[in-house]
Formats: sequence, C-alpha cells, structure tokens
Amino acid sequence: MESVCIAYADGCSRAETEIELLGQYFEANGFKLKERIENAELVLVSACGFDLCSEKTSIKLLRKAFKKKGEKARFVVTGCLSAINREIIVETFGDQALLLPARSLGKLDELISAKVPFKKIIEKGDFSRSLVKTDVKLRKEQAESILEFPQSYNLKAKRTFSSFERFMAALLLTRTKIDDLIAHFPKCLQLQFIRQSHHLVPSLLLSRGCQGQCTYCGIPSAVGPLKSLPLERIADNFRSILAQGNRVIGLVATDVGSYGQDNGSSVVELFQRLFAFDEKFQLIINDFNPRWLVEYSDDLIDLFAANADKIDYILMPIQSGSEKILSLMKRRHTAYEVREHMLALKKAVPGIHIGTHVMVGFPGETEEDFNATLDFLKTINFYYMKVFKYDDRPRIEAAKLPDKVPEKIKRRRLLKLIREFHELVK
Repeated sequence: MESVCIAYADGCSRAETEIELLGQYFEANGFKLKERIENAELVLVSACGFDLCSEKTSIKLLRKAFKKKGEKARFVVTGCLSAINREIIVETFGDQALLLPARSLGKLDELISAKVPFKKIIEKGDFSRSLVKTDVKLRKEQAESILEFPQSYNLKAKRTFSSFERFMAALLLTRTKIDDLIAHFPKCLQLQFIRQSHHLVPSLLLSRGCQGQCTYCGIPSAVGPLKSLPLERIADNFRSILAQGNRVIGLVATDVGSYGQDNGSSVVELFQRLFAFDEKFQLIINDFNPRWLVEYSDDLIDLFAANADKIDYILMPIQSGSEKILSLMKRRHTAYEVREHMLALKKAVPGIHIGTHVMVGFPGETEEDFNATLDFLKTINFYYMKVFKYDDRPRIEAAKLPDKVPEKIKRRRLLKLIREFHELVK
C-alpha cells in the first residue's frame, strides 16, 4: 500500500476544504495517509499565491517539505500558487515538483492509477467533518459547540508543519524591508491560532471555481470556472453537520454570492433552503461579493431580517471605496450601490455583523481615492476588517496598469488604516 502525506502551507477556506476532498480521494484509492512528510512515498502540499506575503510563506514551507521528503518520494504542489506563479516553483524545484492547481486535480487519476476518480469524490464525498479557519475568534459558547474530528484530513494537513515552522516562514520574509514586515506581521500573529478550535468551524462547500474577473486576482486561473454543487447535495451535507451536533457552520466558496450562476439557481434559493432547517444554528458567510447584495437586495435583506438569529457574520469584501479604483478593479458594482444596500441591510437587521477586506495601493490610487475608502469605512462601521497591500502578481491584468503606487505610500496608507480602525483589524 502506497503512502501519502498531504500538507497545508497556506491558503483560504476553499483550499482547506479541497484538502478534505483529497484525503478522501487517496483513502478511497487505498493509500495510507501519513502526518509526517518523511514517512510518505507521495508528498502533496497545498500552497497559496494570492498575494506576495502568502507566496513567500508558501515557498519557505515548500522548501522545508522538499527537504524532509524521502529521496524517492514524489512531490506535488497544489493550491493557487501552482497556477498563479508556477515559474517560482519551477525555479525553486526544477522538474522535481509536479504542479496541479485546483482546476487540474483530476490529473491525479493518471498519476496514481486511481480506481476511484477524483470527479467521483467531488460528486459523492463527505464534507461534514471538514473544519476551516475563521477570520473572527468564536465566542466561548460557540467554541464549545464545535466538535473536533480527529480524522479530519485538513486538520492533519495543518499539523504537518509545526507552529514554530509556520511562524518562522511568515516572519522571515525579508531581511531589510520594513514595509514587508508591517504588512506581514498581522499574519504572523494569526498563525498562532492555526491549530486552536476556537478559530475552526465545520465547512459547507457550495461550489468550486470562480466566475470573477477582478484585475488584481489570479485565483480564477487556478480554480477554473464556477461549478456549483446541486442544492439538494448541499442540503444533505448541511443536515449531516447539524446531526453531529455542530451549530456554527462556515459557507465555503470562492464567492458565496455567485452560487447557482452556472446552473440556473441563485444564492437566494440557497439561503431559502438552508434557513428552512428548524434546528438552531449560525452561519458564517465567507467571501460574499457585495455585487450580489446589490443584485438580490430585496430578497436577501428580507431573508436575513427574518433569520437574523441564524447569521453569525457575513464577509463582504469592498476592497475600495473609490468609484475609479473599483472600475479599474472590474468589481462590477459601484461604491455608492454597495454603501446604500449595506446601510439598508444594517437598518433591516440591527446588530448584523458585517466584515470586509480592503486593499491599499492599487495602481492609480490617489489620496482622494484613499480618502474615499476611509469615508466608506466610517459610514458602514464594519464589525471587522482585513487590510491588504496591493502587489503585482503574475498573470493578473492589474500588473499591466500604469501609475504604480510607491511602496512608501502603500505602507503609509496601510498604517493609517490599521491606526484608525485598529479595533476592526483582527
């Protein structure tokens, strides 16, 4: 029986859920899963390439995994980095690493002579024991309701690297650049929670792939086109999670709001189906592009208002409050639309927790554009916020845009956001 070690270097909740799929896939094909890299004949590492911080962290951990593996062990790199910046992996490992981004995981069938194809695992797999990280620390009563699953493959994958190895990989990114240290230090702080249950919740996978066209993002090239799971399959998985006793559940997709756009359904139908369950539960709604709040405003606001007790928080990444920058980002909504609909949502559902992501230093961002973002944040008063510094990435449209913002200015704007909204930056 061949053995495999699946390791998690860095990535989002969607990547974490895919690790659960991979664990079930290898098990179904007779592989013995190992937690130690040096004990496996096949080593598969999931690495993130969304921004420069994640890329550098992932590369350091990939090097560590490669050094640990046996001389004859096969080495596979998956996750978005394998598509967004495949060149850096080839430069680092030459032809000794096989690159398989999420859209190409089906090629594993040939690599391992699979009797159970990966496609079948996607169609029939059990996601009910997959735990993924959250952006916000759970309340005590929530954390106590989360069941730990010793057999959860993505938890095992996270434990492949020690907390110290992860911390050092994130901390020692550069030797001299202060702006890098400032941008990456919050990530170092977050890593200490990577194994703690109060930051992990059961996940409900809604879809794979992405239909977005954001000019700063290379993820669509890695994950492929949107493929929503059938609504009844999602309902069955949801029922299984509830039956286990879990009451806090994270919805997982590259963009939760885009659910159903490929199969004639919609996120409205999804919420109608989930909210119809009588059990007590709370949803963590991750990565909900605000454009869908604009498009489905009346239906969504009514649903959220009628089921406010079933929503823990919702993440709506605005990225910018500037109309010009949003247009350059191709976000397919305006700042005015999002602001008005968010205010309507907060009025209809008092106390609803809305989080957001903000990017500073996008090409062409002036002080006026940055101040527009500050005004937006002050108007909405978000529950929590993550701040990112724009970096040129391979294969993204924004890398070709003129008027790049100097690192010194990006650093100043990042610090201003952290200083003015420090209680939101978690």
